[in-house]
Amino acid sequence: MKLNSGRLWLRIATYGTLAVVLLLVLIRALIYWQFDEAAVRGSLTHALQDTGRSVRIDGRITPQVFPYPGIEIEKLSISEPGKPDAFARVEMLRVSLAWLPLLLGNREVKALDLYGPSAGVSRGLDGQLNIADLFQRRRQDSYTLKLDRLTVREGTLLLSDQLTHTDKRLASISLDADNLRGTADVSFGAILDDDKRPVRLALTTPLAIQDDQVSLPELEAVAISTIPGLGETKLTVAGQYKL
Repeated sequence: MKLNSGRLWLRIATYGTLAVVLLLVLIRALIYWQFDEAAVRGSLTHALQDTGRSVRIDGRITPQVFPYPGIEIEKLSISEPGKPDAFARVEMLRVSLAWLPLLLGNREVKALDLYGPSAGVSRGLDGQLNIADLFQRRRQDSYTLKLDRLTVREGTLLLSDQLTHTDKRLASISLDADNLRGTADVSFGAILDDDKRPVRLALTTPLAIQDDQVSLPELEAVAISTIPGLGETKLTVAGQYKL
């Protein structure tokens, strides 16, 4: 048999492609077969029980295989601590896991995609934020969080400060953050929704997180608004920041 035969290479290519396709189908079938929606739903709804918050899922939970294994959750909402009032809601959440740790029996979350999220952040008269409890460290035996990518599309954020009696609304929020384990590339866009003068906001910057310090070495931010009689105005801010 001649190794340079056109038919031989055609057969190798054909059989190789079929083998890859069959392998992918087999992996997909195994993941669906082992997927327990009831167990995942129960684990998620009790995830914040220690904070007094309740998690509710009104949509489907479906497994994903490619390009990364994970789950897709529809219509997830989180309550305020000890209250039935809604704190946050997301129309669709996609959680992606790393392949190698999963094959070794570990669930490592490497990417989050949020579509249509909305949340309300407020500061009370005592100066406390209603999100303070979410920053408490808690042990997670079922998974580890090592984000490499975060994506947000069409988000809404309501900001309320009882001390200064101010309320603000950020709409059409878009966020892309890649390579979060190293020096990330971050781009952010939103509209500061004001009944009189909406302001369009845009920001791009590298971002590095080390211990309790956040570094923004090359931040560029732009705010664009239209003022009656003056037309469109633009404010640009650039610099290096550490938080």
